[in-house]
Amino acid sequence: MTKIKNCEGATKRRNLLSNRSFILYWISSTFAMAASNILQFVLALYVLDLTHSATTFASILSIVVIPRIIATPISGVWADRYHKVRLMAGINIGTGVFLGLFALLHLAVQPLSVPMVFILVVLLELSEVLYSAPSATIIPSVVSKDELAEATSLSSIDDGIVQILGSVVAAFTYNAIGVAGGLLGAGVFNLIACFTILFVRIPKPMKETAENEEQGEGEVKKSGAISQFFDAVKLVRGDSFIRSLVVLAPLLNFFLTPIFTVTLVYLLREKLQISTNDYAVYNILCGVMGIVVPLLSIPFMKKKSAGAIIQGSMVILTILVLSLSIAVLPGVSLTFGNSFILLISIGIAVLMNTVLILMNIATTVVFKTKVRLDYIGRVASIINLLATISVPLGQLIFGYLADSQPIGISFFISAVGMFVVFLIARKMFQIERE
Repeated sequence: MTKIKNCEGATKRRNLLSNRSFILYWISSTFAMAASNILQFVLALYVLDLTHSATTFASILSIVVIPRIIATPISGVWADRYHKVRLMAGINIGTGVFLGLFALLHLAVQPLSVPMVFILVVLLELSEVLYSAPSATIIPSVVSKDELAEATSLSSIDDGIVQILGSVVAAFTYNAIGVAGGLLGAGVFNLIACFTILFVRIPKPMKETAENEEQGEGEVKKSGAISQFFDAVKLVRGDSFIRSLVVLAPLLNFFLTPIFTVTLVYLLREKLQISTNDYAVYNILCGVMGIVVPLLSIPFMKKKSAGAIIQGSMVILTILVLSLSIAVLPGVSLTFGNSFILLISIGIAVLMNTVLILMNIATTVVFKTKVRLDYIGRVASIINLLATISVPLGQLIFGYLADSQPIGISFFISAVGMFVVFLIARKMFQIERE
């Protein structure tokens, strides 16, 4: 029986690797994500080097709530209504152009100030929100439903490639010509992503029949954007698992996202004075795990339920963050030195990233399996909107804590918060099973 399952899995992987549209999308998304990774890397270092303030850094990250609120409902409707490939190509080329303009502004006119970085971040977030909804619909559109789990795991490998490629390019360009080098590199990657996605072919959806018209299935009707968005809201309210995600995602993001985006970056760059190259090594290690974990997760995910994976991941993340809060205590650094703290911090952060990858794969597979294809863009935008509104608030609070309190306090509060989220998740999954 095991041999039959292994053969079936190998057949699916061969089919996916021979699927031209899937491979082209995978290449395009890799370059697009690498561009985003480069920007996160260089802008984080640039702002911290410019201001030396975790609060200012967190404020810049938090401003993204404005374009998210404005663009998220629009992006979901556009993704379900219009040609997805053209949308993604247009967004990629637009992003590449304005990144080039900001790089020229920095080099030829004046260095980017904090207000200019605010404007740049808002524009980048706007393009990312508009890109994410159509991108979420591509894989279910070009592979069969029974290949979806394999396709999602294989496509997740590019997360690791992105972190490695993006970190190397970002470190090299930032050391060579500063933030402008990162902007130019990311712009070029976006243009490559645009060129590649243009060759993806999405099968036309089946025309509606009288039966699926009654059920609301088939192609998205050209009704108003607001009514289409609220149709997706009704779908979310009617599905217990997606409702659980909608509740859990904002809470988890509030406590978990600031660890990676603010607290760890501030600890490594400002407290431990890590170099640009060493920071790149940390990102590369996370990238290696991003390649290994999706490959190893395929058989594991077939044996465990999504609920079990999500809850187990939350427990492990809580333990790891609590360990990090202990490792950065002043007494530990006095006893073992900053080099020990650096190694422990990077090691725990890499393990956290590994667990997070597995949890994300599990939730993505279930989401794309349970939600109808013609609703995926809008439902994804709803979940992203509700989940990410909590992130700016968390970043501001944890940025302030990093500036005003010992860094271990931030990690301890995150650990307690994640444990509370785990208790809520366990209760929700128990109710669903009953």
